Amino acid sequence: MATSEQKVKEVHPRASKKRYSTHGGGGYYLIWSGFPEGRESVRLGEGKTASAAWVDAAKNIKRVAE
Repeated sequence: MATSEQKVKEVHPRASKKRYSTHGGGGYYLIWSGFPEGRESVRLGEGKTASAAWVDAAKNIKRVAE
């Protein structure tokens, strides 16, 4: 069984994660379809952990495919 990251990378081979910090010391992750915040890049998912962000991105890709 493929992981969420593998499922996303099947559709978007250049997908990558980037961590952002909040003012309170916490942080969150965003998954981008290419170079983070690049001109052609699209935000695919988000989460408090990298794993949660990949799962969210996989769900969003599945939702778009249906």
